[in-house]
Amino acid sequence: MSAYEEFRFDPERCRLELEEFERLLMERPELSERADILPFFRTRRHLAALLGSYNPNANVYDRLAIELSLFGEFTADVSAGDSSKNAFCLIEFEDGKPNSIFTLRGRRAREWASRFERGFSQIVDWLWKLDDQRRCRADHRPGERTRGRRQGAADVAPRTRCRELETCTLLHVR
Repeated sequence: MSAYEEFRFDPERCRLELEEFERLLMERPELSERADILPFFRTRRHLAALLGSYNPNANVYDRLAIELSLFGEFTADVSAGDSSKNAFCLIEFEDGKPNSIFTLRGRRAREWASRFERGFSQIVDWLWKLDDQRRCRADHRPGERTRGRRQGAADVAPRTRCRELETCTLLHVR
């Protein structure tokens, strides 16, 4: 799993990589996340960095990570963004197949495909974890130690309570 690395975005190089992506989509009716999509973006770093543009607060794309570990629990396939504004976009790829987003249930009813639901659920998990991190950061200052227990901590399962405290502590390690 990689960490963010400094990156210098080249729009001309990105344009060439975008043309390669268009050719890939035209030539292959189905794409596998692990065999096709992730390896493609791993070797087309300028196109991967452009994905940071989905965050409207990112003006430059100077940080890039492929398979970024998130909190030791999750992995984003690509993350790119603007380090000066702390504006990043986390990307989760899934297969590109006819039934990757919808499947038929019965004769007419369509429902989300399991592959899509898995990817979407992973993004929801990231958002929950990021929100927990923000709340934890707002409740604690760097160098501050928590003494005693928060009100209601006895009602929380010990594993969860421990994980909450560890999360807050990890934010302040530099």
